[in-house]
Amino acid sequence: MKVIINADDFGFTDGVCRSILELLEAQAISSTTAMAAVPGALEKVADAASILQGCAGVHLQLTQGMPLSAFKDAPSVFDDSKSFSNDPRIGRIPEPNDVLHEWTLQIEAFIDALGSAPTHLDTHHGFHRHPEYFEVVANLATTYNVPIRKSHLDDDKKWREASIDFTEGYIGSWTGQRQTAQQLFEAIEVSCESLGDDAAIEICVHPGYNDAELTRVSSWNEVRVNDHQQLLVLQQSGLLHKNGFELVSYRQWHS
Repeated sequence: MKVIINADDFGFTDGVCRSILELLEAQAISSTTAMAAVPGALEKVADAASILQGCAGVHLQLTQGMPLSAFKDAPSVFDDSKSFSNDPRIGRIPEPNDVLHEWTLQIEAFIDALGSAPTHLDTHHGFHRHPEYFEVVANLATTYNVPIRKSHLDDDKKWREASIDFTEGYIGSWTGQRQTAQQLFEAIEVSCESLGDDAAIEICVHPGYNDAELTRVSSWNEVRVNDHQQLLVLQQSGLLHKNGFELVSYRQWHS
């Protein structure tokens, strides 16, 4: 069974980036997705390119950042202050064509910064799962020939029919909950019971070192420290390897 442990939000703050790079080098995670629409994020990607190549995808944004689009090209992704529009989870939904334009710019900016293609795509706050954006996601996954983060079960059949690749399993409930490495391992075991030996599962995590900037921009600050610490515990325990799980990147799985 292949396990992909993906750390979201590379580029968000210095503390988040430092945590993710340390975990990659310790082989406690195997993948990350990077923001492109947070000020300074692309510079952080470029600075860490030697570590990130082959294990980094794009964490597409419609919140918590500044659009890369010009207002005239994608007006519905903007709010009155020229940041991203009000949170689509509770407010208006940006137009799909505008989202396609903005997300394409984010992917291209990431490629320019990293010097290579992304390993996969997912989204900040899960907007790739929004029904209005199915065609947007299908377009991008096809154009860049990359897998995406698993959808909700309702969407799996539709995504398979569109030939979009995603892992058979996904765990996003452990992260940010101050749980232990043992609890994560047990969640992996339970989730894999119904999957075949050749299947793959993604574990979504949000590690980070808390700092003033993270406290300012995110309510997920101290909980990221627990993610970081427990991922190191999981790696040091050897539980995955001892029980037949192979830690891989999206590129290794999808190649």
